[in-house]
Amino acid sequence: MENHCLWIYENVIKKYSNHSEIYIVGHSMGGKCVIDLINSYPEDLLNGKIFKIALTDSVHGNSFRKLGSKVKKCLQKVIYLIIKDLHQFRYFKPKRGYFSQ
Repeated sequence: MENHCLWIYENVIKKYSNHSEIYIVGHSMGGKCVIDLINSYPEDLLNGKIFKIALTDSVHGNSFRKLGSKVKKCLQKVIYLIIKDLHQFRYFKPKRGYFSQ
């Protein structure tokens, strides 16, 4: 699945998108795929091409550990985590240090 996500980003989005900002949503295992994508293309996060990220009910676990400190700091600014709590959805910005766990 992670390879498919990378293939789509490389062969469709990067080649054919002329947008200056990319918004990414990852659900469940898609959260891990998004982190793998950022690990493979950190420059697109650092230069603002990947503009916002939303992870909902993500199973990203400790995938953040492999990201560099500059990438983690930048990710802190652009990511939102969304969880379903009973009958409502809540979203939050991760607190400082979240990506160091």
